[in-house]
Amino acid sequence: MRTPHLRLAPICALLILLALSGCGGGGGSPGGPGNVTPPGGPGQPADALDATLHPLNTGDVRAWRSVDDAQGRRLRIERVDGVQTVPGGQAFAIKSTADQGAHVAVEYLQVRSGGVYSVAGPGSDPLTAAAGSVQVFRAGLGLGQTAVLIDQTLSADVNGDGRADTVEMHAQTTFVAREDLTTRLGSFSSTAHVRTVARSVIRAAGSSTSAAVVFTEDRWYAPGIGPVRARSTTEHNGTRTASSDEEVVAYGVGSVHQPATAARLLRVTPAATERLAPQGEVTLTFDRPVDPLTLWGDGGLVLVDASGKAVSVAPYYPDPSLTEVRFMPLTPLTDGSYVLRNGGKATDISGLPLSSPVATVTVDEHGPTLLSSQPADRAVDIALTGTVRLSFSMELAARPGTEAYLAVWDSRTSTTQNLPARIEGKDLLATLPAPLRTNTTYSLEAGNVVDRLGQPPAFHRVTFTTSNGALRQPQSMMDGWRVGTVRELNLSGPGSRDLVFLALDGSNRMSLFTRAQQADGRWATPLRRHEFTQDHASHEGPLMAADFNGDGRTDLLVSSSFGAYTLLLQQADGTFVPENVTEPGLVYGPPMLASGTDPDGRAWVALASTQMTLWRRLGPQSWVANVTLPVGGPPDTFARDATMADLNGDGLPDWVWIRDAGDGSARQELVWALRDGVAFGAERKLTLPEVWQTRRITVADFNSDGRPDLAIMSSGAGASQQLQLWSQTAAGGFEPAATPSIDMAYEVARFADMNLDGRQDLLLCQPYTVDVLLRSAGGGWQGRQSFQLDQPCTGLQALDWNGDGAIDLIAAGRVLLGSRGPDAWQQGRPAPRSHAMAAPASSLPLGTTWWFRLPKRPSGMRP
Repeated sequence: MRTPHLRLAPICALLILLALSGCGGGGGSPGGPGNVTPPGGPGQPADALDATLHPLNTGDVRAWRSVDDAQGRRLRIERVDGVQTVPGGQAFAIKSTADQGAHVAVEYLQVRSGGVYSVAGPGSDPLTAAAGSVQVFRAGLGLGQTAVLIDQTLSADVNGDGRADTVEMHAQTTFVAREDLTTRLGSFSSTAHVRTVARSVIRAAGSSTSAAVVFTEDRWYAPGIGPVRARSTTEHNGTRTASSDEEVVAYGVGSVHQPATAARLLRVTPAATERLAPQGEVTLTFDRPVDPLTLWGDGGLVLVDASGKAVSVAPYYPDPSLTEVRFMPLTPLTDGSYVLRNGGKATDISGLPLSSPVATVTVDEHGPTLLSSQPADRAVDIALTGTVRLSFSMELAARPGTEAYLAVWDSRTSTTQNLPARIEGKDLLATLPAPLRTNTTYSLEAGNVVDRLGQPPAFHRVTFTTSNGALRQPQSMMDGWRVGTVRELNLSGPGSRDLVFLALDGSNRMSLFTRAQQADGRWATPLRRHEFTQDHASHEGPLMAADFNGDGRTDLLVSSSFGAYTLLLQQADGTFVPENVTEPGLVYGPPMLASGTDPDGRAWVALASTQMTLWRRLGPQSWVANVTLPVGGPPDTFARDATMADLNGDGLPDWVWIRDAGDGSARQELVWALRDGVAFGAERKLTLPEVWQTRRITVADFNSDGRPDLAIMSSGAGASQQLQLWSQTAAGGFEPAATPSIDMAYEVARFADMNLDGRQDLLLCQPYTVDVLLRSAGGGWQGRQSFQLDQPCTGLQALDWNGDGAIDLIAAGRVLLGSRGPDAWQQGRPAPRSHAMAAPASSLPLGTTWWFRLPKRPSGMRP
């Protein structure tokens, strides 16, 4: 006999439903095992099934652990989801999971005086709908008694072909015994052992054959809890086709929960310190299973962004034990922090609510984020050898088919070295194969690394500066002030030395400060000697010193970038009285270059434009151009740059300047004229190599022969900058001297004995860097030592700022303190000195100011 082609699933479902006299669960009496009293009473057996064995109220849950031949070990969750309207009234909706929460079945149960009944509801299959109301739990059934649950012939489209099939249904239930039961969850005393047998014969429409299905199940009910154990078999036409053995491993019935403590979140992947890809996967791992029926949806877990807006996610449960939950956003997320909250209904399998917020994740559209590094970002005084490390927010891996590396960029040479790197979890490390350069800024970046999702790190770059060696890192010269021009002068009488400097406060008001030299050679605390008006704000402008009124005390002449000049006349008590300078030739002339005193005791200040002029003060607010010297060359030619120095050692200042050659070429001439008494003698000159624009003249005896030499910094053809060194000959001329190779765009050159070996060393200034080239004993120049600045290089000076005997470097209002260690400069050792003055760059009594370049400009235009 052929078996008809039928959809047996609905039939088996109804048979199982009839047998599940304890399906669903929830609510009811909270009593525990062994504390139930048989109902008794007239006409009722002394030991009978009652409502305490079948609690049924909203929110109750049971978790079953199943072992069967087909699917193996898994969890199945049953939960009373709530009351729902069904035909003819209301019923509890019982949801149960299958396949790790991927599929949910719904059945509907009603509680009546005679027990529990199955009814049809929304989504019920045709056979359940045809059966109508069927009793599934018989209250009052006595020990050893049997009762019929259904005995009907039903008509329903079982196989879905649009025709009505015939199903003969018969089910009966027996109260077998009272038994003590032990499961993995615990021991239950006096459980009710109930056996239900459901038989059906199915005949498909248009077929003469039939199929017989028999479902047998034994269940054990614990008072106040409900079913805790179930064994079943299914036979099809006399052949066993399935069997199962289930027991409850967790439950929540009323206020009774077992286990009694809520599931605890063990970890979130990625962790809070890690970053999630825009559409990456989040994994929640709990110490016990969670209920997939409550995790998502209304009142369950919800992922919200920083504004509180919910984000749609797709969850799934990769672990059959339901201890691991994964979800990913349905649409890519944007950068930011997201919080996974519990709306109040998400529970574990014993019905206990999960904590809220459950987890926090941070999305990074660009992959792993750099968290820290060694060296730290922007660190200074870093060792030259060792291991460098970048630490990211996520586990790293080498990009497939490549090897990870750390790129080290050298700011001095603009070159990059890729160091082979090793990955240690979230860290990328590399060992420096050779010492780094001193006083150099480096940057680190990771190469060929990705996170576990294949995303490269977000943009990152770590910069650090290696140890400065001879000079420390730039620091403030005076807290709360921006220090500008600094001069080392004799303000207090013969044999005294003072540091005199200009500084701006936070309101850009300029003041004059002095620091007197003490007996031990150190400088005293700064003393404010004068506060200027708001217009005097050029704290990096020239500061001229001379006895301008002939009273034997050193006075100061200060200019500003606004064309205003103030003469500070020193009084007998050391204070200063200001006098405004109104002479048009000074106020509207070029910047001051130098100051000094002639043999007749008269002080002067030097300016240069189309002619070089020495101005003298005749009296209050009265100045006169005492000595003039034409620049020469083409008509209306301005001096490209000019300075004064005692070239021939006679104690008188001489002029040195640069002008255009006037021959139609781009060449320029170096010109000098010696002071001859009051006036200046005939000019001498030489033609410089072809240049585009001369920038600076610096005077210094860099070859230690006792005669001032010249350094000229200019823009040259074919090079961004050129440095020319000219040695003075015994005859008073100049000849080219050995010049160090210069391959960077320097703005200015200075000379100072930085390592106190008696030789003038070369200081070269470019934006954010000062390079020092020490003079060798043989007359050459040592390799460049670079010192980083944190602001553009201006006002470059060298002197002992802190009075410790070592020469310090001043630039951009910051000081780089010198070191007196034996290996500070690797040549020569700074030694204690009787005073802190660096060797002067020229023989002028009060030095020369070099800051200003004089550009060629139309006649009459103010600088």
